[in-house]
Amino acid sequence: MASATGTSKGDPPPLMAMPLGVVLIFLSVAVPNAVLLYFFSAVDDMQGLRLYNMVSPNQMSLAGDGVLFIAFLTCSLLYVFGWVEWGRTCQGIALVLPWMFIVAPS
Repeated sequence: MASATGTSKGDPPPLMAMPLGVVLIFLSVAVPNAVLLYFFSAVDDMQGLRLYNMVSPNQMSLAGDGVLFIAFLTCSLLYVFGWVEWGRTCQGIALVLPWMFIVAPS
């Protein structure tokens, strides 16, 4: 026969009914969030900006801008060479290189 909590007498009590269960659920949510907030947040004295600066070289933004410039330069050259008049297959094949340059910086 089921009791008021929805479990029969032979079943163990639900996890939320035990104080230790409540603490474990709270810790399983709070600890990972606190770790992520501390190491990846740019708030005040947390490690987020220091960690980002350690893994990101100073010239990385400039390199990404250069690769995007090459992609747009390639598209401009394709247009000058009459890309709009090519067949669909040739157009698609020709756009692989600029597409790769656009995807590379991201």
